[in-house]
Amino acid sequence: MLKAEASAKDEGIAGAEIAVINQCGARPLNESHMQNPVKQAPYDVLRSKHWKNSFKRVLGAKYDEFVAASRVSDHDGVKLVDKWMVGEASGAPGHGNSGDSIIFLIESQSKRIYAAASLSGQIFRFGFNQKSQNIPIMLTDWIKGLE
Repeated sequence: MLKAEASAKDEGIAGAEIAVINQCGARPLNESHMQNPVKQAPYDVLRSKHWKNSFKRVLGAKYDEFVAASRVSDHDGVKLVDKWMVGEASGAPGHGNSGDSIIFLIESQSKRIYAAASLSGQIFRFGFNQKSQNIPIMLTDWIKGLE
C-alpha cells in the first residue's frame, strides 16, 4: 500500500487513493461502524455488508459505476445534515478519476435512500424522478449545480 501511494505522490490525495485501489484492491472495511455511517467514507458505506443490498436496490444497474465514482470522496466522510446522512464524492479529472460525481442521502429514521450522480456527463436520479415531490432541497440543489 505504501509503495502504491508513493507511486502517485505527485497526483495528490485522489491520485494516491486510486493508485492504492488499482494496485492493492479496495481497503478492508471496518463493518462495526456501518450501521450509523456518519464520518465513514462514502466508498466504504456503499460496499459495506450493512448498506450494499439497499444501495443495489436503489441504484440497480448503475451500482458498480456509482461505487467507482465514490472512490475518492470527502475526507470528513458521511455528514449528518438535519435528519439526513449525506455522502458525496467528486473526482477531479487528471487525478486518477473520470470527474464523475455522486451524492446519496439516507433518512436517519426510515433509512430511505435517495441518490444522484453525474456519470460520463449524464445526470441520473435514483429513488426519485424529476416529478417527485418532497425531495430534500440539498439533493435538488446538488443536481441544479450540475445542470
